[in-house]
Amino acid sequence: MSLRDGPVGWRRFVDDMILRGAQLNPQEADTVAQYLAKSFGPGTSPMQSGLKTDPLPPGDGEKLVESHCALCHDLGRVTTITRSKDEWNATVSNMMARAGTNVASQDEIMTMASYLASHFGK
Repeated sequence: MSLRDGPVGWRRFVDDMILRGAQLNPQEADTVAQYLAKSFGPGTSPMQSGLKTDPLPPGDGEKLVESHCALCHDLGRVTTITRSKDEWNATVSNMMARAGTNVASQDEIMTMASYLASHFGK
């Protein structure tokens, strides 16, 4: 329940549980994934990491990171991790895909990845 995935992410999670032995037929799996996305999806009280959250540094992409990343978790998960630009691009792309509703354009994803790499890069 601490995840804040969208429909695509929760469906992947449910499918993984089925592969591990959960006894759900396809209709039940759809119902469970829809319930989880609605009840524990983006914007439904962000997951709290417990990590210290400092304000984001100003820059191109700051507002995109605040508005997109904070839908699912606190920004402590962002500000305490260092990744390369390629790693940030993969992470942001994965998170936006898991949200499942074309939450950010490819240009916005690249802007967020560049911002994150410049402030929280390796």
